Amino acid sequence: MSRYSAAHEDPQGPGDARPTALQIIEDEGVEGKLKGKVIVITGTSSGIGIETARALA
Repeated sequence: MSRYSAAHEDPQGPGDARPTALQIIEDEGVEGKLKGKVIVITGTSSGIGIETARALA
């Protein structure tokens, strides 16, 4: 289970303490492991999709 799961159990949500896509990538140790891979990210016009694309770029 992700370390961020507990923060999202509350129906009110985690508030302003939500991690960014970049923080999750760094915390999960994924940074650099996807180099040379092709990744398809949907929803890149806004929200988490665009933030994930930016974090992985």
